[in-house]
Amino acid sequence: MRIDKQYLVWLTAGAALVCLLAVGYVVWTLPGTTKSRTVASLVPVENKNGKWGAIDPVRKKLAIEYRYDWLDSFTDGMARMSINGRMGVVSNTGDVVIPPEYEFISRLKSGMFRAEKNERTGYFNMRGKNVVPFEYDDGRNFLGNTAWVAKEGNWGLIDKEGNAVIDCKYAYPPDYREDRAVCEVKYKYGYLDRAGKEVTPLLYTFAGNFEKGVAVAAVNNRYGLIDLSGAEITGFVFDYCKPFSEDLSAVYKNFKVGYIDRSGKEVLPAIYHHGKDFSEGLAFVMMSDRYGAIDKKGTLIIPCQFENVATFREGLAAVKWAVHGKWGFIDKQGKTIIPANYDSPGEFMNGIAKLESGAKWGLVNREGKELVPFIYDAIGAFAEGLAPVLRQRKWGYINMKGIEIIPCQYSSAAEFNEGLAIVEQGGHYFNINKRGRVVSKLPDESFE
Repeated sequence: MRIDKQYLVWLTAGAALVCLLAVGYVVWTLPGTTKSRTVASLVPVENKNGKWGAIDPVRKKLAIEYRYDWLDSFTDGMARMSINGRMGVVSNTGDVVIPPEYEFISRLKSGMFRAEKNERTGYFNMRGKNVVPFEYDDGRNFLGNTAWVAKEGNWGLIDKEGNAVIDCKYAYPPDYREDRAVCEVKYKYGYLDRAGKEVTPLLYTFAGNFEKGVAVAAVNNRYGLIDLSGAEITGFVFDYCKPFSEDLSAVYKNFKVGYIDRSGKEVLPAIYHHGKDFSEGLAFVMMSDRYGAIDKKGTLIIPCQFENVATFREGLAAVKWAVHGKWGFIDKQGKTIIPANYDSPGEFMNGIAKLESGAKWGLVNREGKELVPFIYDAIGAFAEGLAPVLRQRKWGYINMKGIEIIPCQYSSAAEFNEGLAIVEQGGHYFNINKRGRVVSKLPDESFE
């Protein structure tokens, strides 16, 4: 077999790259140059004095000295860091790409860093150049070659040079689903494509996200289904349409509820007083003021006997018994799995549910065993493995095992995002990491 010489060169280079990646190395282009350097994929570490550096896991040597108050994980050869309450970016070679002068810097997204300074948002490229000036009130991370930014409460679209693709005129930053995004101007809604072009006029009084080519929309508060071009599938004939769940939408007409599919065909007739979304093959419906569960053929699987219900998650659903007004959990055959001892419903996620009992909140597993005792006044949503908790008027954070990782010491606490969370302490606001260390101080004026 004859092997082309050029193919052999590429094969050799590719094999070398695979070997480098396998042992923890990356090939990285130095900021501001066309030179490449093979460097280790470094691991951030903290010393006993609370300073951060990075080690080379292959050579088992310190590659970046312990000089930072915090150091994030490396992505594409770069990591966020902080010094004296200000954030910057350092390269895998130890070079400072963006100096630590900013209240917040996002992780690298589509080759760009979003930064905040003095309540203004701007953007840096991978070379550390401030390519979009700090002239916006707010902004989102780049997705591809564009990002949404806000001026005076209205949102528009810019490219990586800061040029306006769409003027700032929309009420909120669009969230794309299937290359369409809902946009709003003065309480009228329409849809944008990825280029920012309005593919439907701003004529809807409600517009939902697209899923599998279909969206729920309303004209003059009458609901129906439309396709990606804006063409009507059903006509606007319903009092209300819920978003699709498991390919069915609960629709309200003449004070009754039925279910339709994405073609607008009636799958289950409008005979119910109320209907929840389908989840795990079942939907709770109300008949004679009590809820039971049906399957997608309309067969009643669980008799109508509950005062209130939530949807099925991980095989269990929270239900409220009228006899004592307490919540418990049943399986999909209607069997009680966790007794009705709770004051509020919950949903299981990764085998854990947060519940309320006696005005206190805790966590239980699928067997009803307490993982976290009912000692908290509130438990927020888990994000990045941690959830904010309130105890004795102070907020902290617990992990999925119920361990209080960060003590309850803050006046307010947000969910974690990109490894950081905003907290308030002593009337001031900070970004903290998952160890509770302050990464950056935020302007108090931003939260007034």
